[in-house]
Amino acid sequence: MDRRFFARRLGDNPEADGNLYKVLYTATGAADMTKFNAVNSDGTNHFRTGNKIGVEDNAANYHPSYDLKTNTDIPNFTDIVNLIGELNASNDVNNKQIEDRAYLSNMFPTIDIREGSATYTSVGFDPFTPSNKLDYWTFNVTNNITKYMEKHTLVGGFNFQKYQSNNLFYPASNGVYIFNSLNDFYTAANQSLANGGRPSTFAPARFQFRYSALPGAVEPMQVLKTNRLDLYLQDEYNATQNLKLTFGLRANVIAFENTALENPAITAMTFANGEKWNTGVMPKTQLLFEPRFGFNYDVKGEKKTQIRGGCGG
Repeated sequence: MDRRFFARRLGDNPEADGNLYKVLYTATGAADMTKFNAVNSDGTNHFRTGNKIGVEDNAANYHPSYDLKTNTDIPNFTDIVNLIGELNASNDVNNKQIEDRAYLSNMFPTIDIREGSATYTSVGFDPFTPSNKLDYWTFNVTNNITKYMEKHTLVGGFNFQKYQSNNLFYPASNGVYIFNSLNDFYTAANQSLANGGRPSTFAPARFQFRYSALPGAVEPMQVLKTNRLDLYLQDEYNATQNLKLTFGLRANVIAFENTALENPAITAMTFANGEKWNTGVMPKTQLLFEPRFGFNYDVKGEKKTQIRGGCGG
């Protein structure tokens, strides 16, 4: 950890005022967070017991849970736990991306000219770029708190996500003309030119044009808005020196806002077993539970052969 971080968080004179700074930044320099389970080369402890969390440093002025303001021990490591929670708490994240597709020129149809069973040439726009738009926006907040105990490491927190996407896609909105031969295309084009640009009386082999059936022929933009809240808690339990067990539970609440568009033609249909469907109805809000369990077994305690397994979300 950088000395400047604690200077910003705890004041201009952290060595005099900030006990957290003194716990994590010792006389020998920045220290790392580690668990107390080692001993000195002569067999003595590094003035530590159990499996508590602190700083790996053997300087004389070091004490893993010592408040230099009050000259007292802090057995529950409250300050360190609070600091870890603060470091793990992410700032609000707001992300927006636009992936609309468009041309620099005015709208132009797709024209396929065939020769026998093969396509001789294609000119104009491709039929998939016009009326193809996508933009989405995500707001996310996550906060995790970690607490270290004798044989347990508890992690709890929440995640909130607000999401919106606007999606438009109906190909062939520019018009697609398919002619069986180059002569057929010339015939239709010459008739149109002779009529001042009006449609020719010579019909193409195939013609496709998709349009919006909504009032005012507005684009059928499909808007999706969701809110999601996750609450979770996990316990990593050191059952033995070689066996680690992990238990966790996550609860999810997912809600959809009513932004769907109804297709009356689908609503009027009756499907198998008499089922009816309405495209204008969104899924109901649901509460989902995701339990999980995992284990890690170090066969010989040498971290060379480990058996891992787990299940759940």
